[in-house]
Amino acid sequence: MITQAELKALIHYSPDTGHFTWLGRPLSMFQDKRRRNIWNARYAGKRAGSVRTDGYIGIMIHPTGYVAHRLAWLYVNGEFPAEHTDHINHQRADNRIKNLREVSPAENSQNRNRSKVNSSGYTGIYRKNGGWRAEIKTKLKRGRGPTRETIAQAIFDRLQLEKDFGFHPNHGAVI
Repeated sequence: MITQAELKALIHYSPDTGHFTWLGRPLSMFQDKRRRNIWNARYAGKRAGSVRTDGYIGIMIHPTGYVAHRLAWLYVNGEFPAEHTDHINHQRADNRIKNLREVSPAENSQNRNRSKVNSSGYTGIYRKNGGWRAEIKTKLKRGRGPTRETIAQAIFDRLQLEKDFGFHPNHGAVI
């Protein structure tokens, strides 16, 4: 695993933009001047990383691939996050430090986009006996609101359940 010092010697991170830029490398990192010059001409000052198929930014450092949000956390905080790093606004390529937070797997699942198979247009709201019902689940708990006449009433119930269960305000949003 790369350390913060090694990372800062190879790459620059902008907390305001979330972008990484390759730094010029010294001769000590190469077999000769020619190879150093070729590498620096091709990469130094250029943006590091590329978008992976899952939407995250991937950066190769030496033979190891990293996701940019974990490198951003290391760059700013001096260590990798203990568990997960959540993109608060759900944008996987937005690696600004203010958009990242260290979370447990359970907390990470409480800030997700609305499901693609959602039919009501609202997370945790579904049809029940001619009315609408709000439901919420975690690994350990489950909560349900009563069946309501209108979807607006069920949405109010769902928002209260999210608050009671400690879900992130962005949970279920389409951002």
